[in-house]
Amino acid sequence: MDKKFSDLNHNYISIQDTPWDEKVLGIKSCNVKIDVGGSFSSFSNLFEQVNLFLSDNDYKFIQVRYNSNDKDVRRLLGELGYYIAEMSYSMCYNNPQKFDLTLMNRIEVELVKVSSSDIESVELIKKIASSDFHHGRMIEDININENIARQRAENWIEDLLDSPFSLYKALFRGTFIGFHAERLDSDNRSVNWILTGVSSEYSVYALPLWCAAFKLAQDNQVQSISTMISWAYYGSIAWGFLVGESKPLDLLYKLVFCIFTAIGASVSLDAVIAISDSMFFSMAIANIIGLYLLAPQVKTDLRNYQQTYCSK
Repeated sequence: MDKKFSDLNHNYISIQDTPWDEKVLGIKSCNVKIDVGGSFSSFSNLFEQVNLFLSDNDYKFIQVRYNSNDKDVRRLLGELGYYIAEMSYSMCYNNPQKFDLTLMNRIEVELVKVSSSDIESVELIKKIASSDFHHGRMIEDININENIARQRAENWIEDLLDSPFSLYKALFRGTFIGFHAERLDSDNRSVNWILTGVSSEYSVYALPLWCAAFKLAQDNQVQSISTMISWAYYGSIAWGFLVGESKPLDLLYKLVFCIFTAIGASVSLDAVIAISDSMFFSMAIANIIGLYLLAPQVKTDLRNYQQTYCSK
């Protein structure tokens, strides 16, 4: 079921059932997308109607998509009992035909469309989806059992075999390394990348796989590509905590993020690994210091927990 709410101030909220979530959770679930175009007070009234509709129709698992830069919406959702369970960037690239892949696409990965009759490929893709993804919907949700989250990712593959989706297996010199799923709009003008990933043992081919998906879009003569990058938003939240939240500072973080993405795609793999290792080491130092500083508080909380729950 698709349900839409709107007001005269150009605020829009859409609700879409998510049967793939309901299949593993056993409760009614949906996806809510928010687009605030007018005043927040008007939006607040509109969302109250939506919340009442969700309650009356017995929705138990609700995922809300909204612009993370909108602090008022974030605060309202928090007051209503919603919590942050997944952090992603939504990205769109227009006119992909003008982009030259020659310099980036040093390793050519082949994408071959998969049908439901190709049982072996489908099972391999399911295995990657359930075991090699560490971020994304449900997997990052601390209130969802990890096994259920991974089963949901595996079940999703079956849905991606049917129209309007297209599922591809990724091959490098005949070896199965990953997969790519997308949805091409009916007018063939835009494509939405749904799920793309490689097996953990072939992680070095992640960028070539993205290049192959980009080339596929160029071959289909699409005018825009849209997708979501999981995990990238964590850095933005940490940056806001350290330097304060403001649009100029958030834009600065995104600019630096994009610059280093381009640098990472152009330098050698050894250099990328060396920089990554040094950053992880730097984070380890900060975390170890934090552990010592917070040890008394952790000890108190642990004692309170044991007295409350373990003594019964």
